[in-house]
Amino acid sequence: MEPKPQTHNGDLGKLPPALAHLRNERVWVCWKWFHNGKKWTKPPYQADDPECYASTSNPDTWGTYETAIAQVIARRADGIGFVLKGARDIGAADLDHCRDPQTMAIEPWADDLIRRFPSDAYLEAHGAAHYRHQRNIPRIQT
Repeated sequence: MEPKPQTHNGDLGKLPPALAHLRNERVWVCWKWFHNGKKWTKPPYQADDPECYASTSNPDTWGTYETAIAQVIARRADGIGFVLKGARDIGAADLDHCRDPQTMAIEPWADDLIRRFPSDAYLEAHGAAHYRHQRNIPRIQT
């Protein structure tokens, strides 16, 4: 089994601008590294109880930003995330394997997408070869 990936959370107290409006929403979960026998994964856990799985389809299993951060600080979880289904005014694309782990250069196909759809892009917590591309979607008045 390969070693558990290293986690790079950065400053958990400072959200990227595209996520700031979610700070007070109950859409947050935490995650812990889990080896499923083939690879390391990051299943979602409840922010209120990181021993219980969270469900992306059940808002009762989501929590607050502060509670999710507290679990990471207490070392009961490895990182935090939010449930896209419950988040308002957000769109996202996860660009897997788009960054060279040695040079940190972004693959041309991913660079093209990032340039065509300006947004808040950032590295995933393990810092390897993923970019999460998020964009604040303006609300349409009807």
